[in-house]
Amino acid sequence: MQVLFKSTDQNANTHCCVCGQGFELTWERRPVSEVMNVLFEIQKKLCNHHREEAGPQAHPESGVLIPELTQAMPVRSASVQNMQQDAS
Repeated sequence: MQVLFKSTDQNANTHCCVCGQGFELTWERRPVSEVMNVLFEIQKKLCNHHREEAGPQAHPESGVLIPELTQAMPVRSASVQNMQQDAS
């Protein structure tokens, strides 16, 4: 499953457990069991951003791709592909 997430101050799907920054998620629909695993991986990635800095500035301003999940399943959604291009 490919997951892209981008910082947002509105309509956040999840928040960083360290600084509280909100993130909008873009991904394909999947069973709840997969979604829970993906959310766990996203939280790990968000926490890892804080190795160098403590606040919301620790997170990249552009969208972030989680490569570990990208290899598991190809992207089919045009909106995910567009967001990936915007993040590059």
